[in-house]
Amino acid sequence: MRAPPPAPSATRRSPRLAAVALGLLLVPAAAGASPLSPHAGAIGAGSIASPRLPAALSPSTGELPRWGAIYATPSAIGFGLTVGRADRQEARRAAERECRSAGLGTDGPAARCRLLAEFAERCAAVAQGIEHRPPQGRGARRAPPGYVVTSVAAGAGRTLDEAETAAIEACEEADRRGFCLIAASACAPR
Repeated sequence: MRAPPPAPSATRRSPRLAAVALGLLLVPAAAGASPLSPHAGAIGAGSIASPRLPAALSPSTGELPRWGAIYATPSAIGFGLTVGRADRQEARRAAERECRSAGLGTDGPAARCRLLAEFAERCAAVAQGIEHRPPQGRGARRAPPGYVVTSVAAGAGRTLDEAETAAIEACEEADRRGFCLIAASACAPR
């Protein structure tokens, strides 16, 4: 078992829980394609992180899946999160609209929002890496005004806690110099 990195974190979980949380359900960008990995990696001033994960599993209920998506700007300041949409493309459009309306900063046109993750039948979370540790300490959940956002990462899971844990861990992996906090989280209605 490897020792955790020295960077501070808002959430620290066991490796077993991390493996469960990273087993989140991301689906390919096109039907039948490989897992959604083209949307991972560093872009622009910030970095956007999304782990390589298995393709979607079919829902156990036999009902049509409820879709969600996360879009983010290259600066990592603006993002859009949507869950529980009946249509996969509508989930993408809604998250992109939200990202564009939140696209603050010096990104230029907010049209540069990019798909970070999409998922079905899951809770999702967005974590942002910030430049300095906030004065609230470990219990803080939202980035305080005035801090510099350095990265953004997505996470999903069966529960809100799993989604938030996965987002924090992906954020910490992408941005080891920052302090990661949950910026938004939601679950699809069951």
